[in-house]
Amino acid sequence: MRSRWILNLIVVVGLSPVTVLASTCDTACCGPAKCGSWGARIGVEATFLKPDFKDSDVSYLIDDLGLGALDEVNGGLADAEYLGVAPRLSMGLVHCSGWGMRGRFWQLDQSDHGAQLFDPVLGENLGGSAVSSFEAYTIDLEATRDFCVRGWDMIGSFGARHAAIEYGQSATVNSIFDLGGGTFLTLPGNTSSLNRFDGTGLTLGLSGTRQVRYRCLNVFWNVRGSVVWGDARAAVQTYAGTGTPAGSAFSINGAIDDTDGDMFIGEAQVGFELSHRLNCLPYGRAFVRCAAEYQGWNSDDGFAAATSFAGVAGITRTQVIARAAGAEANLIGFTIGTGIEF
Repeated sequence: MRSRWILNLIVVVGLSPVTVLASTCDTACCGPAKCGSWGARIGVEATFLKPDFKDSDVSYLIDDLGLGALDEVNGGLADAEYLGVAPRLSMGLVHCSGWGMRGRFWQLDQSDHGAQLFDPVLGENLGGSAVSSFEAYTIDLEATRDFCVRGWDMIGSFGARHAAIEYGQSATVNSIFDLGGGTFLTLPGNTSSLNRFDGTGLTLGLSGTRQVRYRCLNVFWNVRGSVVWGDARAAVQTYAGTGTPAGSAFSINGAIDDTDGDMFIGEAQVGFELSHRLNCLPYGRAFVRCAAEYQGWNSDDGFAAATSFAGVAGITRTQVIARAAGAEANLIGFTIGTGIEF
């Protein structure tokens, strides 16, 4: 729903190891260090990312056997794949020798609701509602190392990560079919699917900043790869029913695949930064930056599918379907940032 690009806002505040700046534009890392103290880094970000998640399907199909017509209501009534806001927080300590430690937290949680009042394609009232949701978060605790390579101010990191992702869809539908003579046939249905992965593992990150031709302009990038091991779950449930004054019938089916698995998470950010030395703060600098950001989450573990049928012979029937297979999502967005280091 409503896919569109917008800029993200990032606010980053930090303390870096004590160094000497050579000019009003330097990024500080590659200057000569005055060792003997610890510093701190504190970061706050607002990220705006659009998720695109896979393999979560729900649908309700009604077939008029007399007319040969087919109508459908599916999870497309609601779509959580829109650009949303998510916080990212980080806190760390760093020694002037370049070694340090850092904790990070990030979470995106969003949902969408939709409804269809009726659809007279078959001459019956067909109404339904749907819900779509997406949530992902990461928690990192890692060692960091500041260093320089050919003019690049670099930060490498390695540590532990706990991560979880969950998304799903559900749809509830009721169709009223006019049989004539004041007799009506009701065809209710419900379908839902869920993909989830929750695990702990290892994370490895690397970032770099470097001045370009214009001395106060820097190019910067961040990359990170993580592998986590944990619980992969795929779950589905379907319900189809039929009711007339003469009686009723229904069918309920479901499946759950709960297994141990693994997930890979890749992250990347690249952009530009304007940097300026702060004379009022020893070894401090202020900056503004803009960048594009991408995250990829992928697990092949977990599969579930279910189908339910109901209807009246020779008149109409419904088929309710749900499918979930492996948690996989891509998140894309942009960032704009401002911050201070001293």
